[in-house]
Amino acid sequence: MKDEKQTKFVTEHEVEDSGKKVKPPFQLSEQNRRQFIRIEIVSPLFIQRIKSVEGEFWPEGQGQPVEASIVNLSLGGVLIDLDDPFSPGDIVALRFNLQGEVIVENVLGLVKRTDESEGKYLTGIEFVDRNRLEDILSEAELNILPLEFSGFDISVKKTLRKYVTEE
Repeated sequence: MKDEKQTKFVTEHEVEDSGKKVKPPFQLSEQNRRQFIRIEIVSPLFIQRIKSVEGEFWPEGQGQPVEASIVNLSLGGVLIDLDDPFSPGDIVALRFNLQGEVIVENVLGLVKRTDESEGKYLTGIEFVDRNRLEDILSEAELNILPLEFSGFDISVKKTLRKYVTEE
């Protein structure tokens, strides 16, 4: 995990031929194969398992949240660096702060990939909403999952969008 606990402030960065610019304090990272623009920030994040890929279910979250560090963030998901492995297919709840603008809590995510390197785990998580979980959780599990667990809130998307402009 990165030693930095503070959010990294960077200057405006323009990506060639994309027609998109990002305003400070964010920095833009874009790859043609991605559906969403990724914003590079360094900020702490707390992650907690809701359901393991093996089928174990914790409607309030499994134990204490594990601290991780955000590598980059998009409207579709987040890439994090952490010390403990999570498995692709795990459903998780996330809590983090975006550049001091907004604290995001109880965001549901689906672990898409985990790559181990030197005892650290680079983990890609897709944001999901309760509707998406209908294919993954049973009706009984959905009914006991607290309502505060939800997708990446529209207001948070609007907060991020104010930093991304079209030319």
